[in-house]
Amino acid sequence: MEEVTRCESYDEALNKAIAWMDSQGGPIGPYYTIEIGRLGAGLDMEVGVASSVDPFRRVRLDFDPIKGPHFNVEVGKGGSRRKHAFLFPGDEASVIQQMKRRKQRNS
Repeated sequence: MEEVTRCESYDEALNKAIAWMDSQGGPIGPYYTIEIGRLGAGLDMEVGVASSVDPFRRVRLDFDPIKGPHFNVEVGKGGSRRKHAFLFPGDEASVIQQMKRRKQRNS
């Protein structure tokens, strides 16, 4: 079951997403891979990062018609995986704008 937290802004959602991830499994640290969007609004754009060491952690900027703009955060894998979505005001265009503001990095 995915937990959901509604936030007042993009920055609040990002800060709460990172704080939740850190409290569940620790910060991602220097060992990470870049997450590139495979669908929808984030197609072929950098949408987040995932740890490349255990415990697995991932944070991604996302948009879907039900939740709207949000950060998806995951800690762990398989049946023990914990997920949380941090929603913020906006629309699909505002999410795409945020994705375009990110400087593309190499993993």
